[in-house]
Amino acid sequence: MTVDRWVGYVEGVRTVSPIQEDEHLRILGTSTLIQVMLLEKGTANALALASTFVPAVYNATYRSYVRTTVVSYMQEASVSQALWQQLQQQIRQIEAHLAQIANLSDPPYSGCDSWCSGECGNPVHPKIAAFQAVAALIAATRDVHIARMNMELQGTARGAVSLHFGGSNSAYYLEPNGGVVMRHDIDLQAAQAAESAARAALAQHNITLPSNLVDGPQAMIAPGPQTMIAPGTQTMMVQVPAGLSGGQPLQVQTPAGLMDVQIPPGLTAGQSFQMQVPAQPTQTAQPVAPMPVAPMPVAPMPPTAEQMQRAP
Repeated sequence: MTVDRWVGYVEGVRTVSPIQEDEHLRILGTSTLIQVMLLEKGTANALALASTFVPAVYNATYRSYVRTTVVSYMQEASVSQALWQQLQQQIRQIEAHLAQIANLSDPPYSGCDSWCSGECGNPVHPKIAAFQAVAALIAATRDVHIARMNMELQGTARGAVSLHFGGSNSAYYLEPNGGVVMRHDIDLQAAQAAESAARAALAQHNITLPSNLVDGPQAMIAPGPQTMIAPGTQTMMVQVPAGLSGGQPLQVQTPAGLMDVQIPPGLTAGQSFQMQVPAQPTQTAQPVAPMPVAPMPVAPMPPTAEQMQRAP
């Protein structure tokens, strides 16, 4: 089997054709992670590991041959330029994490061994099987982080869009939800199960996942001006304590006192989430009473000549 036949599998591609922008779909950037996968095991340098994400420019319009269309969600209230850049930064961190995983395997063999591996009843070549296992972990780990980011997007982008990955160009892209309430918590659970299975499979190929690659970067999108905040409330960040996870109750000390909250599904200890709490009361400036002003004594006017003549 040739290297080209592995590209789609390594990148977790769901479709054969490239992802292209239109009046609904916006590409945040593309991945060149396959370049790390094709290097010998452990030989990728720091630059290669940190530069697998190629970001795209923020563009709120789509120009076709006939007209220019404004993409409905590419606006300050949903996906602002600031949120766009935050998403790209999150993806860059995820790609750097995935690149370190990609650096754990050798590229597949070329020649007869590759062409015949797994074909016509032949067993899969051990080196290709290891390559497959690392590729499966990359795809599952990416899905976990995308699901987490989508759970954050439900609040910051008003649930208007979701993040996806796919296409032969290995694109990270936004697509509108079309008014459908997305269950990204279910996506996260499925991705976490696949990730756990993929990690366990590495041991069969004598590949050890370093401890710093177990959790990876946490997807947390900072609240921006597009976040909906109810009147009289403020947003605060809460970190999930050790021993707790998504779906469990938690008491949080807020400016207004202790409050009970449920940890969002899919989160684990050490991750953070946002909650709205009553705004901290502020002291209202009291009007200052005016100080009484004593009347100034007025000196008597000297008598006129006429008054002096009339005087006895």
